[in-house]
Order: sequence, then C-alpha cells, then structure tokens
Amino acid sequence: MSVEAKNWMSAFPATTSLYDLLLPGTHDSGTEGFGSGTLSRTQFYKVNEQLNFGVRFLDMRISGDFHVVHGTDIASFLEFETVVKWSADFLAANPSETVLMSIKQEGIDPYRNEADFAKQLEQWNTDHVRAGDWKGDLWYTAIGNLPTLDVAKGHIVLFKRYDITGGVGPCLFFGGIDLTTINGSQQGSVQLDNGCVVRFQDEYKSGIDAKKKYVSDMLQDMQNNTGSGNSGRTLYINFTSTTDPNPKGASDSINPWVTSYFAGPQRRHFGVILNDFAEPNDWEKIYRNNFR
Repeated sequence: MSVEAKNWMSAFPATTSLYDLLLPGTHDSGTEGFGSGTLSRTQFYKVNEQLNFGVRFLDMRISGDFHVVHGTDIASFLEFETVVKWSADFLAANPSETVLMSIKQEGIDPYRNEADFAKQLEQWNTDHVRAGDWKGDLWYTAIGNLPTLDVAKGHIVLFKRYDITGGVGPCLFFGGIDLTTINGSQQGSVQLDNGCVVRFQDEYKSGIDAKKKYVSDMLQDMQNNTGSGNSGRTLYINFTSTTDPNPKGASDSINPWVTSYFAGPQRRHFGVILNDFAEPNDWEKIYRNNFR
C-alpha cells in the first residue's frame, strides 16, 4: 500500500503508541459552513475533506440537539451525525487509521447538567447504530490513556470536554480522556492513568507575535516526548489559533510560519497541532514529521 494523506498511519507498526506520533488537527473543525469572514468560521474544508487530507484530531463543538455550533452561533446547518458518519465512512475505507475527537457542548441552550448531555449522546449514538449508520464499536472510550494503533485503528478515540461529575450509571460517553480543564484555562495539564499527562496550550486571545511564542515554546517541549509505550508519557495539544485580530487574519501569518518550521531540519515532535484555515500542504508538513 502506498502511503498517502488518507492512510499515512499505515506506514507505522501496529504496536506504535499514539503518544509516538505527531497528529495534524483542526480547531473548531466543523465550521466550514459558517459565513465567510465571520468570527465563527475557522476552516476552509469540510471534516470529510480534512480527514482525507491527513487530519487526525477533530475539535467538535456541538449543541444539546447535536448540531455543530461555534459558541452561540448555530448558522452552520451541519449536524453532528454527518460528522460522525463522515468519520465512520473514512475509517471503513482506510482501516489503518484512527480519528481522535474532542467533544465540547456549546450553543444557546446547553444541558445544564452535562452528565445528562452525555447520556443523551449515548442514546443518540445507539439510535444511529440500530439504524445501521455506523458500527456499534465505532467509539473508543477507555478511560484515561491513549491506545496503540492496533487498538485504535478503525475507531474514534473520545476526548471529552463536558463535565460528567455526578453522573450515575454506566454510559459510553462517560469514558474517554477528560479534557474539561481546558474549558477554564488557556494553558495547563491533566493527569491521566499510568502517570501519563495531557499538556495543552490554547491562548486564543493573544496577538500574533505572542501566540507564536506560546506555540514555539510548546513545540520545543514536544521534541522531548521520546521513548516507547504508554507509561509516563505526555500528550501535547498545541493550538495555533487565535482571535486577535481575527481567526483568518491570524492564520494568514501563523500557518506559513508553522509550515516553515516543520519544513526545516527539525527533530521529530509528538502530540497534536491544531490549525485554523490550514491548507492540505500545511497538514502534510505536520504528519510527514513522523517519517523523520
């Protein structure tokens, strides 16, 4: 099999840990359908196109009725079921790949108790499985650690940014890696099982020069995640997006800078790089870093 953007993970042994890869990602992944020039739109490409261009981390913001939103803006007309179906179809066509997906509840009428949101999400998923829209084991929701490729391939690995505190009873969407800390802080870390850590940087209010410094500092840290296996590892989640002066204006400066960085004679990096308004060439430079 030749390695292309749609199947680049196939180049690595099945025992490769997701901690040992650098993954292209998109910030507010489902916003291609929002109006051009609005603050809510952060992407050129639809999610299915992103996946085929090599993206492997999706940042999804959805409302209580499972509609893709950005904050309180609901003008995208994109349903979450479409995003999941796109992901399921992509994984069926490219069985060597996996998709990491962060889910955050937003919108004008959110569930006040997010554990209830998770339970409704499970019922929604069950209904779609019964309808044959995707397979019953599509979601990988083991708590607190990242799997190896042989375990993750063909699945969506869940990262939850909704708070299930107080949730009662078994629920598929109570699992996954808990990233709710990101909701209240623009930098920080989350302790996982087996001594593993998620470190994140999402300084989305910074000016362009300050944002580049935040991104650069974490890029240096992302070079140090060497080793093998999952014990004691760090997953770095590095957002390159910012709202100052606006998402498009910032990305016009930041994306070429990031692309140039990964085109240079750098060491391998490990973690996730999330962009606004990236082009396929930007994502290729990121996932090609794994072949150094």
